[in-house]
Formats: sequence, structure tokens, C-alpha cells
Amino acid sequence: MPTAGSLKLGTIHASELIRSLLKSLRPSGLAQAIMEVERVNILN
Repeated sequence: MPTAGSLKLGTIHASELIRSLLKSLRPSGLAQAIMEVERVNILN
């Protein structure tokens, strides 16, 4: 919920959030889902 609130209030941009999620050595479930969507978009 805090992440959604930060996005809603504009204290963090979605691109910044995604960048920080994807640069982690052990990606979270959310980061893995984003990577999977990215792969699907590239293939289409």
C-alpha cells in the first residue's frame, strides 16, 4: 500500500519504481512479473 500511495501522491514516478525493482539482485514477485510482461511485449 505505501508504494501505491507514493505513486498516487506523485512522490515517486512509476519509471523510478520499476527501475529500482529491476536492479535488485533478487527480484521480488512484482519485479519478476514486470520482467515477464516486458518479455511478452518484446515478442509481440
